[in-house]
Amino acid sequence: QAAAGVGLNWDENLRLWQRDKELWLFPVGIEALIGKVRFSRLGIKLAETHNKGYRWQHEAVIALATPDNVNAFELTPQEAEEWYRGRDVYPQAAPVADDVLVTFQHQPIGLAKRIGSRLKNSYPRELVRDGKLFTSNA
Repeated sequence: QAAAGVGLNWDENLRLWQRDKELWLFPVGIEALIGKVRFSRLGIKLAETHNKGYRWQHEAVIALATPDNVNAFELTPQEAEEWYRGRDVYPQAAPVADDVLVTFQHQPIGLAKRIGSRLKNSYPRELVRDGKLFTSNA
């Protein structure tokens, strides 16, 4: 339910597993290998649990989120550039939900938390890029 709340969906061919404070997603067909092969070589790490809920993994969001989620929030090209630079985004109209699936051109690009009128950027720091990110089609 928590995964669906942030827009993550998968079918019955994948199964959720918990190990310590981590949530993982595995193909049903390889469940017999769990315990014989490292988790990280078999599945996708979805999230880590903490006292306030879950810390979703960026890669899982990009791979499994559906952009038509009720909490999806579309960024403009200028806002998307700010997002990819690791900066918080100040949209003209803030989303209603506190936790949103951030999209650009209807594709998931991450998760954000609404704090007042800004979206707190959760883009992984190691992926942040400066400079011109988009080319215009004009």
